[in-house]
Amino acid sequence: MVWWCAVGLVRFGHSGLAALPAVSLIALAAWARGVSVLALAGLGVAVGFAVDASLIQVGTISLPGGLDLGLTASWLLGLWAAFGVGFGASLRGLLNRSPVLAFVLGGPAGILAYRAGHSLGVLTIADGPWPLLTIGVAWAVAMTALRLGASLILGRAQVRA
Repeated sequence: MVWWCAVGLVRFGHSGLAALPAVSLIALAAWARGVSVLALAGLGVAVGFAVDASLIQVGTISLPGGLDLGLTASWLLGLWAAFGVGFGASLRGLLNRSPVLAFVLGGPAGILAYRAGHSLGVLTIADGPWPLLTIGVAWAVAMTALRLGASLILGRAQVRA
């Protein structure tokens, strides 16, 4: 839901407001589940910044709406923050499974998310197969990093290696 709201706001020219759905989700989750949610959101922002700034810098993706944070856009970081929070809820099941699963699922998930954004006109993916492969690898690594970071934040001592 957060993804659709943010992308819709960007698509219709309100990119300055597009981080608000993520901020709202994070505030509600922190109120309901405590401060670990804020750490998960911070983890999501850190990983997302590394992924998106890198993809933008090498020309794999571009943002027609501009980069309001210099290297990326605030609405993208909002989405990554919400995604990080998901590891304390809907994505929690990944914490007790092999990191290989996070890696394998991350690639296709990233490609699908960015292709959807491209189709809706909120980002542009460079032509050819290499940009999609680059996105897939970046997301595979990002999902693995998010899984590891979330397990540390949530105190999962028995997370499978």
